[in-house]
Amino acid sequence: MNSICWRLPFAVALLMTVPALCARAIEPSDPADLPAPISNTASQPMGSIDELGDGPVKPDPYRWLEDDAVTPASRSTVAAYATFIDDVDPNNILERPGIPVGWYSALEVTAANPRLSFRQNSGSLLSGTFPDPIAPTYAPLDWTAMPKFTLGYRRPEGYGDLSVSYRFLLSQGSQSLSQFSGGGTGSGSSNLQLHVMDFDYNLSDLFPNDLWLMPRQIRLTAGARVAGIQDKATNSGGSILSQSATNRFVGAGPRLALESLYPISSHRWTLFSKFEGAGVIGVDRQSYSQSVSGSNNVITSGSASNSVTVGVPVIGLKAGLNWLPDWGGGNVKMSAGYQWERWFFLGTDTTSNNELTIQGPFVRGEVAF
Repeated sequence: MNSICWRLPFAVALLMTVPALCARAIEPSDPADLPAPISNTASQPMGSIDELGDGPVKPDPYRWLEDDAVTPASRSTVAAYATFIDDVDPNNILERPGIPVGWYSALEVTAANPRLSFRQNSGSLLSGTFPDPIAPTYAPLDWTAMPKFTLGYRRPEGYGDLSVSYRFLLSQGSQSLSQFSGGGTGSGSSNLQLHVMDFDYNLSDLFPNDLWLMPRQIRLTAGARVAGIQDKATNSGGSILSQSATNRFVGAGPRLALESLYPISSHRWTLFSKFEGAGVIGVDRQSYSQSVSGSNNVITSGSASNSVTVGVPVIGLKAGLNWLPDWGGGNVKMSAGYQWERWFFLGTDTTSNNELTIQGPFVRGEVAF
């Protein structure tokens, strides 16, 4: 059942993202092969569509990413697209329809269900003090809120936007251990901290077409990620007074993302899917400690740690619904959906390999100012 749960959002977002790649692939690579955009000098200086005649009116130089660079190949498509742009984006701001250029901020909150596949073992690090390796049981983590804060600047003329975002997640868990320390009972606790900063450059491109499977817009992201993750498991019971294993990872690396948008019914409502990938390289430090009460109440304690440089692949998927409300005046966008993310190879060495999965529903609000 757990396997099905994490595969389902992956499959849905993949089905929504593949058409975006296909649409981008069939776009003409040479701007000279594209018809000139249709301009309306009587209304907007940026050139909104005024009429649908036999050819373009007063052509302007084609610029990739320009919202109104459409072709008259299909009159019904162009007419619908003209309505889309004039209705949602009357000023032809050459970016995501309905969101003006300039500064913007966003707040996203996810009801996160973190799950850590904890396979951490001290191996021979404490063999001089204890005959057996330390491998604490990791208690399931509780649901928690994961906020994400974004600040960005959207450039005019379709040249994309720069943004920086920060999110964090704090969670803990506890459980009773029925088979611990020679078959006795014990208790276990766990905690997790995640801190992530993304520095991104985003570009948008539009595809007016009649194929319902194809997105009307894609959004490409390239940037860098800085991340820090710490997880800890602590067990106690019987003669073992305390047993713990801690994993700390700090690293940085590149990230890429592809977002696809599909307008539905009213053009102020849009379905979207997003695929993200990152490669974070950094130092992983593992620490182990144990205290045991022996005969005559003699307490034996020991601790050890080691560090290793690891590469951590990260993949993420999102799917949901965007809404551009009338009362927002084009300055407000609301979103809701579901996201799934996995961090691989955390704490990887000869005896340990942890993987972190985060998933859950989210809501997001964006305001331009």
